[in-house]
Amino acid sequence: RMFGLGMAPYVWSKFRVLAELALVQVLLLQMAIEWSINVQGWFLLHTVTLWLSTLCGVGLGLVVSALAKRQERAVGAIPLLILPQILFSEVAIPKDLFSDVVATVEKFMPVHWAHRIFVELAEVEVGWMKVLGSWGILIVMTGVFFGLTVLILLKKREF
Repeated sequence: RMFGLGMAPYVWSKFRVLAELALVQVLLLQMAIEWSINVQGWFLLHTVTLWLSTLCGVGLGLVVSALAKRQERAVGAIPLLILPQILFSEVAIPKDLFSDVVATVEKFMPVHWAHRIFVELAEVEVGWMKVLGSWGILIVMTGVFFGLTVLILLKKREF
């Protein structure tokens, strides 16, 4: 099943294919939005932001897939991962209604960082360090999910 690859290269091959598919999906989405509602803005920066947040989703999906013993369980876990992304973000609840706990939990959600970038890009004076910093956090989160996937699969292989 792993075609003689080590665990990290095996996970990387899966991740790379999913990342390429995600890029195609993001480009199609961006072009459809651009074409249908004629959004004026930072097409390339929006595309990069969507792709990086999608890569976090891919990484999280790989972690779930590695943890699940059966496909049904992995599919069942997806809503449990998506709902907190929405509920613990400014998308659903205004920031002034956040408790300290929610404000802290929000920072662990990829949606928070993607939303922060889109808000920043909508400003007249864009804070480029905020954009770059948020991109960096999305990249680190993706790396953490990748590493977790490899570790989980290595542990599973031992048993």
